[in-house]
Amino acid sequence: MDTQIIPFFDIKIAGKTNIDPILYGQAEEMPTDRKLLRSGSKVTLGGSSILAHNLVVLGARAGFISRIGNDEMREIALARLG
Repeated sequence: MDTQIIPFFDIKIAGKTNIDPILYGQAEEMPTDRKLLRSGSKVTLGGSSILAHNLVVLGARAGFISRIGNDEMREIALARLG
């Protein structure tokens, strides 16, 4: 008899994995007639992936199912999700 171990999760999430850009140093008003420089930027998880990540940080056992592309953003998402 073949026994399988089925993982137990407190919550299971199926959804999108997005990478959200965060820009720092933006002016309060955004004029349309000129370019504005920013002082910094970073990327962070977005979509359903941030919900799964945050639940794990809070101690929940979260299962996450998503489909992601085969590009640079994929590598960032996989690194953040661990």
